[in-house]
Amino acid sequence: FILQGFSIGKGTTSNTLLMKPVTINVRNNQDFFIIGNAYATRSLPNIEWASTIVPITNITSGKAFSFIKMESVEYKDTQRTVLAEGLSFVTGSVGILGSVQTNTCLAPFETGYFLLLKNDLYSDLAVVEFDLEYMTWEVNNPDARILPTDVTYTPDIISDLISVKFMNYGNATAIVGNSSQYILLSDAMIPLDWGFMDSNLSPFFGTVYPLASGSVEDSLIYAGSATRIIPFIDFEDESTTGKTILLTEPYSKSSTSRQEYEETLLDLRNTLEEIKNKALLEK
Repeated sequence: FILQGFSIGKGTTSNTLLMKPVTINVRNNQDFFIIGNAYATRSLPNIEWASTIVPITNITSGKAFSFIKMESVEYKDTQRTVLAEGLSFVTGSVGILGSVQTNTCLAPFETGYFLLLKNDLYSDLAVVEFDLEYMTWEVNNPDARILPTDVTYTPDIISDLISVKFMNYGNATAIVGNSSQYILLSDAMIPLDWGFMDSNLSPFFGTVYPLASGSVEDSLIYAGSATRIIPFIDFEDESTTGKTILLTEPYSKSSTSRQEYEETLLDLRNTLEEIKNKALLEK
């Protein structure tokens, strides 16, 4: 869902100084997906913290995929020198696989985004190279259906406030978490920045009954100007028992050290291994 019709950001810096295209190299052949134009972005001029946004579309007519991920990611400069490495799962829609829920799914013709963060490489970053992996297990839709309905943008002196309202259009209770995300875009649908909405969740415990509404916020620092926003609301279906897996890029706002990155990456790998083993036992 793309909400539009207003301006987000300070507007003190041209967007062209806050973003640049990057080349995407997928090492393995993929028949089911199209990778769109990717961009490295930053919130302020003269900083090197790079947010990379890579759109991906499921081009099949009747098959959903889950746990779609960039594996063995390499960030490279124009000379193809490796600057950093990483991993990223797609931010997509919520699907149910047995007793497991995950937001890493793409339905037929649905577009999701790989959202990556890396420090100290914006100026040098030119290429992102990776293997694209995914699972083909049957994916079911949750009975809860959380959709964004409205966005409020409130400017302030330093950081601005983004508040996204949402409603449960499904027939089951949803539990909204604190890992919702959003992407800012231009009129031309070029991604400009992304962030987490992880504050002032309402209702406080995130319980949203059918046809009930809620909201979540983020304090935004962005010197450019965006006119569209895509919110991704983090939720789980209360009617489905089991573990909810929200596999996003293993960097959060406060996770910047190599040790934290490696620990998070190990946790993600262990979680996937548990899911695979469970599926084998159920066969």
